[in-house]
Amino acid sequence: MMRRYFILLIGLLLGLASFAQDEVVFTGEAPNVVELGERFRLVYSVNASGRNFKSPNLDDITILAGPSSSTSSSVNIINGEMTKSYRMTYTFIAQFSKEGTFTIKPASITVDDKTYQSNEITIEVVKGVGNRTTATAQSNGGNNKSNSGISDKEIFLKIIPSKTSVYVGENITTTVKLYSKSRSVQSSGFRMPSFNGFWSQDIEIPQAQLVPEKYNNQVFQAAVLKKNILYPQHSGKIVIPSAEMDLQIYVQSQSRSPFDDFFGATQSVNKTVKSLPVTIEVKELPTPKPIGFDGSVGNFNISSSVDKTDVKANDAVTLKVTVSGSGNLKLLKAPTVSFPADFEAYEPKTVERIKNSESGQIGSKTFEYLVIPRYGGEYTIPSVKFSYFDVSTKSYKEISTPEYPITVEQSTDMANGQIVSGISKEDVKYLNKDIRFINTAKTRLIPTDKFMVNSLFFYLLYPSVFIILLIMFFVRRKYINDNRNITIVKNRKANKMARKRLKNAESLLKSNKIEAFYDETLKALWGYLGDKLMIPVADLSKDRVGLKLAEKEVDQAIIDEFKDIVSTCEFARFAPAKEAQNMDATFKRSVEVITNIDQKIK
Repeated sequence: MMRRYFILLIGLLLGLASFAQDEVVFTGEAPNVVELGERFRLVYSVNASGRNFKSPNLDDITILAGPSSSTSSSVNIINGEMTKSYRMTYTFIAQFSKEGTFTIKPASITVDDKTYQSNEITIEVVKGVGNRTTATAQSNGGNNKSNSGISDKEIFLKIIPSKTSVYVGENITTTVKLYSKSRSVQSSGFRMPSFNGFWSQDIEIPQAQLVPEKYNNQVFQAAVLKKNILYPQHSGKIVIPSAEMDLQIYVQSQSRSPFDDFFGATQSVNKTVKSLPVTIEVKELPTPKPIGFDGSVGNFNISSSVDKTDVKANDAVTLKVTVSGSGNLKLLKAPTVSFPADFEAYEPKTVERIKNSESGQIGSKTFEYLVIPRYGGEYTIPSVKFSYFDVSTKSYKEISTPEYPITVEQSTDMANGQIVSGISKEDVKYLNKDIRFINTAKTRLIPTDKFMVNSLFFYLLYPSVFIILLIMFFVRRKYINDNRNITIVKNRKANKMARKRLKNAESLLKSNKIEAFYDETLKALWGYLGDKLMIPVADLSKDRVGLKLAEKEVDQAIIDEFKDIVSTCEFARFAPAKEAQNMDATFKRSVEVITNIDQKIK
């Protein structure tokens, strides 16, 4: 036991002694932007024990306090592995007395007789707008205040698109940001806009934190709440509606009590902020479009490979085609491959390696084609062509794979006229079978001296054919007329499409995929009502749908139920953990509300 403690003590001493052996890092930190007269911290830190700290020339800065120094160190041993950390800091409390952009030169410090310099720091000083947010009205027996105490210029929500003019299928990145003059803000509810008319994907971001940021030549505390990649699905003007957020803002109390002033008493003010809608101009892709173009937009490369080029008949060959790059990768369809006629081809398997980033989707999509040659001979798997629209050059491009010559050796099973394959579509398949058994069943014989011409059947055949053609003409004409108006077709198929989406939502429910379930349910509701009420996707909103349903004499209770389900789904997409237990109830309510509306609107 004593030996174990001795070894542990030696390890600790060696760990402490090795602090100075690590690479020395000496850095300076300060806000990028501050208001004129605002106090801020200027901090220099080093990960080793240093001496002779020399601050840079700070003539342009008013030093209110400092430098104050502090040190911290720790040693952790977990599962026999030791980790250590050491930090020495020098902190100034400072403020600027004039506007402008100031560069603070490096500070210096000596560690083990070697001098290290920090990085330069650049700070922009802008004119302030007066005192920080304060409450201007007395509360009625509690801490909550009305919205009248804080203006929309002091705290607001903003949707920032990366572009406002794009082509169909070109990605846009939207950022929802909160700007506040107060540092003490807490969210009590956040409602993202619906991206109708876009195919959307979330971008993972760190937990929202307020950091100083310059906006309109003022310093705000800004936080990124949500980022999305959007792909417009049709041309025209598509409006992204407002995002909303319920806030509790903690502000300094203006009580007349001297005790409140001394202790810095605060009050909470409830406020709902709402962003302005954003309009995106979506342009149609140029014409003429290349043959085989399927709507791919971005910048792509293509590669391919086959697992073998010399095979026996009935052995499988795998062709892999990989499309990589950036763009609407998730929406890419499998390229068409014209395999030889004697090759039996199967549906391709798709493997995705895609990451959502601020510049769009990047990664690759691999399509694996399984084919089985049935006869011996020399064959060629032709080049696979892939067309896409390059936004940077505003032109269509075509890329292709090489051809692959395939040598197929005749199988010994071919001599017996049968093919047996463990992975074929049928357990046993017979080919080239030309010997049949003699038919021993009774056969009806027709006398050779009797002809169909001049018979009753012959004379009835002509008018029958004419009548059948006439019926087919009118049926075809009615079909064309019924499908000429795409809006009427959508109306007629609205229920069918909604039930298909709800079936997908049910499978997501069983898989406990919370966010995907609510997203699919929301699409089913909006898609059904858009088609049923003949409302364009870009114009769908709860209020407009409610008015249209009321015009169709749908009960108000059903309308309210629809709006409540939509609100639940929209909230659950951004707070899935809270709504996980309500998935089954939401699904049943969605089916019921669509059924009730469908019974009212025929």
